[in-house]
Amino acid sequence: MEDQHDLSDIDNKSSYSTDTENKSSSIDDKSDNQTINFNAQLFEKETTGDQSMFGAFVILINTAIGSGCLMVPYCYRLGIVSALLIAIIIGIITFSTFTMMIEAAFITKKYDFRGLFTHLFNPKFIWVLDLFIFLVQIGSVMIYSNWDGVLVNRTLGLKIKVLNSDKFWNFATTLLLAFPMTIPKSIAKLEIASSVGFLLILILISHSLYWLIKDVKEYGF
Repeated sequence: MEDQHDLSDIDNKSSYSTDTENKSSSIDDKSDNQTINFNAQLFEKETTGDQSMFGAFVILINTAIGSGCLMVPYCYRLGIVSALLIAIIIGIITFSTFTMMIEAAFITKKYDFRGLFTHLFNPKFIWVLDLFIFLVQIGSVMIYSNWDGVLVNRTLGLKIKVLNSDKFWNFATTLLLAFPMTIPKSIAKLEIASSVGFLLILILISHSLYWLIKDVKEYGF
């Protein structure tokens, strides 16, 4: 009798473990299906048609090229391989961050930084997000304005006392280029400016390659 009782206990335990495994596997299957469906739903989300595919491409490619151009001066100290490695690491982090933000926006139905922040944290700490956004934006403008001022001054090569100053062209490019682009409420309005910027970037890259090849031929590496 005791042996039969022990055998029945073993059978019950084995059946319980089998049921548990089946339930866990079914849960895993459901979670996998939900993940697949969730990823599919991301692309089924209706979006507004105020921007063309080409305009979105130009804005994104300008951002990527601009980030790479800002790292060019540091390549001479870091080395090209080190600079490329850092750029790739930053790109992976940025891509992962944007992916998580897209999924969070789809779940919470909040499609801006402030909406996501207030949904996850206390709204009274929204000033922290505003501070970070301000620092990033003002830092980007300062870097680009300084670079534009130096390039314009070197390109024009004027001998007039005021017009041959980097500080003057830093101020002028910020006042005439950066500030007006903050006026439109929609980023789609910047498609024309972004297209012009894309052409100017191509000219800058061609100019840089020309002088690079010329210097390499004359002086070597």
